[in-house]
Order: sequence, then structure tokens, then C-alpha cells
Amino acid sequence: MIKVYIDEDISPLLVKILKNKGFDAVSAAEVGIQEKKDEQHLAYANQENRVIITFNKKDFLKLAQTYPHKGIILYNQVSLLKYAALAKKIAEKLILIREWSNLLIWL
Repeated sequence: MIKVYIDEDISPLLVKILKNKGFDAVSAAEVGIQEKKDEQHLAYANQENRVIITFNKKDFLKLAQTYPHKGIILYNQVSLLKYAALAKKIAEKLILIREWSNLLIWL
């Protein structure tokens, strides 16, 4: 199963929802990478073979073109009330797509 990393722009609630769906998901807070540069978030995700999920479209679009990565999912920022729907969309993509290396998806 695909492992995911939720950067600090997204509430850890998404991690809980994805874990409940059976995914290996961790947040920036869980691994102690808070208030770090985007490159450090991407480096951690790469080191741990995790697809990174972020609301930070502007910066991660640039990073995806500059650095190899294990996969990036970009999403427009949503309220906590919509996290269940967000998790469902993410879970569908994680299940359907087998190879995530250098893949960028904007949901």
C-alpha cells in the first residue's frame, strides 16, 4: 500500500481519516517537521517513500519540476467539515495509481 505524508498546511485530522481507511499516513507534527522549508518536507517524504499531500500548490508545483519525488497530491484548501470528502478522493487515487514516482496530481 502507498504511504503518505501530510505536510503542515493540512490538519492532522486528514491523517486520522486516512489511517481509519487503512493507509500508512503520518503528519508533519507526528514526525517533528513543523515550521520547516517545503524542500525539507519533500526530502522527508522522499526518504520515507511517501506521497506528500499538501494545499501548498504554488510552491510544490515548482518543487515537482525541480526535484525528483515519490509523488505529490495537491488540493485546494478546504474546511475541516470537508475532510471526509477530501480523504475519499485521495484514497481513490492512492488505490488506483500504482506508480507515483515524479507524479503530480491536482485534485
